[in-house]
Amino acid sequence: MNAAEFHRLSTQASPPEPAHLSVRQWEALSVEHRAAHLAALEKWLGHLWIDIGDLQQVCDVMTAIVRKNATSWPGAKRILGLSGPFAIGKTTLIQRWAGERYNAWTADCAHDRRGRPVYYTTDCEHDLNPVVWAGLASKAKATDVNAEILHYHGLPGKDSHKAFDAMKRHRTRVLVLDDVHFLATTAAWGREVLDHLKRLNSELGYLNATLLVVGANLEDGSLAHDPQIRARLKLQHYPTYPKPDDRPEQQRWQRVVRELEDMVLPHLPNGKRGMLFMQLAGELHYRTQGFLGDLTELVAEATLAAVADGSFAVALRHLDGVVLSERAEDKIFSS
Repeated sequence: MNAAEFHRLSTQASPPEPAHLSVRQWEALSVEHRAAHLAALEKWLGHLWIDIGDLQQVCDVMTAIVRKNATSWPGAKRILGLSGPFAIGKTTLIQRWAGERYNAWTADCAHDRRGRPVYYTTDCEHDLNPVVWAGLASKAKATDVNAEILHYHGLPGKDSHKAFDAMKRHRTRVLVLDDVHFLATTAAWGREVLDHLKRLNSELGYLNATLLVVGANLEDGSLAHDPQIRARLKLQHYPTYPKPDDRPEQQRWQRVVRELEDMVLPHLPNGKRGMLFMQLAGELHYRTQGFLGDLTELVAEATLAAVADGSFAVALRHLDGVVLSERAEDKIFSS
């Protein structure tokens, strides 16, 4: 990703929610209009997002630490971390949160003819990039981190000084290192990589900026066990929902499912309150093992199927017709 792509992702509008139609209104549509409405519904469902309290709490902590880092004494700051299993939605959460920060930080600044935020010095116009996103490849070394930072700004090279200068010049407030579990922290390059992250954090600290690392199972890796990094690391965990063994855990899961039901129910005119979070809550957990990404996909696909077949209410057969990721399917058959 580069700065132009991040700007586009952060500022583009989500697909509009289609109108809520009754069964009679659906039946009155022509074949062409019905197909168009289904296509619009599919697009909207593809961007479905559960705005639950557990995720908001993670975002609130990140926002608070970024704010504190921006106003505390210059130097090494608190490092933000987001950990969780593979492919559960960590990157999506950070993109949404960072996009909101980006829009807030650039709302009142000047914009160039491309619509990109800029600021001016005496004789020059500069791109304003308060968020820098560096996605890391397998066995990434210190120079690879530098290269990603420079690439984000549209610059060549792998030099540390150039990377630091670019973040200073473009007024970085948050540096996101995504897929940080790919860093070569256990190979021959491990010490160099860990030391580079410490230096990155120190350099960002003099800009009153924050280093945010995102990756799978970070608590088990070298990053979280390095004494210096561990002393500054504020690790957040993407929420998951293990099999409910008692009533409080069951209610916690049902609250999550209810959030989704509230979003899709207006598009299911034959659906009743509790259709998902009461009647199908157990089946939804069995199919998804409590992972939010799989849950959202399952409910979205089942909703679309229920609309397409004219039943307008999600039933077990609609859930059975959805093929989830290999991870989810493997867990079904091994449970």
